[in-house]
Amino acid sequence: MRVFLLALTALAIAAPLQAASKRKTPYEATVEAEEVYVRSGAGSSKYYPTGKLRRGDKVTVQREDPGGWFMITPPPGSFSWVPGKHVRKVSGDQGVITSNGVAVRVGSFESDVRDVFQRTLSENDEVRILGEKMLFPESGNGSAELWYRIEPPRNEWRWIPGQAVAPLQRGDRTAGSDPFVSSESEAPKRRGSKSTPRAEGDAPSFEAPHMDAPVREYAGGDDGYGAPPETARENRPLVRKGGKPERKSAPPQKNQDDLFDELDRLDVRFRSILDKDALTWNFDDLERDYIGLRADADGTNLQRMIDTRLDRIANYRQVQAEEQQIAQIRDETSRRDAELAELQKQQEARLISARKPKYDGAGIVQRAAAARGTPRYVLVNQSGKILAYLVPAPGIDLERWIGQAAGVSGPRVPRPELQTDLITVNRIAPVRLLP
Repeated sequence: MRVFLLALTALAIAAPLQAASKRKTPYEATVEAEEVYVRSGAGSSKYYPTGKLRRGDKVTVQREDPGGWFMITPPPGSFSWVPGKHVRKVSGDQGVITSNGVAVRVGSFESDVRDVFQRTLSENDEVRILGEKMLFPESGNGSAELWYRIEPPRNEWRWIPGQAVAPLQRGDRTAGSDPFVSSESEAPKRRGSKSTPRAEGDAPSFEAPHMDAPVREYAGGDDGYGAPPETARENRPLVRKGGKPERKSAPPQKNQDDLFDELDRLDVRFRSILDKDALTWNFDDLERDYIGLRADADGTNLQRMIDTRLDRIANYRQVQAEEQQIAQIRDETSRRDAELAELQKQQEARLISARKPKYDGAGIVQRAAAARGTPRYVLVNQSGKILAYLVPAPGIDLERWIGQAAGVSGPRVPRPELQTDLITVNRIAPVRLLP
């Protein structure tokens, strides 16, 4: 009798397992974990989170992979990245691929990481543009380039731990109430290249995700980044007959929500710094606070997000250094221009001085005809015509210059009553008069 009961129990246990293993895909499932990360590949350490789902959210399971990971249709909010240089915008949210073999990068809701690509697009494939951003290279010190955030193309997938979801039971949903349920004719078509035909019941056409960077750990074995500890086998409540569930006492952990709130506050400071002129950027305090927050983080995912921001600070410092060099060159150019302007001004003054007559008058010094109120000396030309009357300044003896050709300097003013000018001679020197 005991053998019969054991056999019957084994059959009872095996029946649902066999039914589950023969479950046809795709099928609808609901999230039973409190929170669960959606990832770019089947693994919690190698593949980064792309989004987060909560209890009651619906997903479409496309394939059940070994290791307990389910491949799902990208849930709402998912996006991918393509380089802007390979996209021609034809309208506000429509774009066309301009090259062949353009890798589509899987986007993350937490950071700008985009190591993983599953699909490539070809020339003339259409994409739906969700946004754009200037992004620095994932590695190296290249300059920022334009990238477009796009709707995930057809046959691009996401992964979720299978233990975090359960298939919907018949009658759980209706076509009118479930946004994931629609007829083939009503389902919106994804942009991108045509899908690969497949037989009914076959797994979707798919190649394993590619990574063009060294493998990096994103969760460090923390079940909270794949499925919450509630869903992990070792943390499931122990149910005693006739009693309430008992839970293992978990070691105290730091509040992740507080850490992420602090990260948001630091990001606001980051953006406020970038809103200012590049020459005034000061990242010292912000960098120190990011490093302090990283030390408090107990998960490699948050640490990686902070590392991404620290890398951005390093890149922006390089941009600032280049701006400072340009400003220095501009200041030196302005200073040099001012010096050249001053030299030009001095040169023009010398030219004006060179063009200015050396003397205020030149001719032969003679005694004037005796007349009341008339100066005693005159300056005449070689024909005897009076050029100006002369009045010696103190210390100037014109008497000894009588009959000699001389150049005189001094104030020269018109004297209508004399019908010529009057020169007060401050300086006199011999000259040779031209005929």
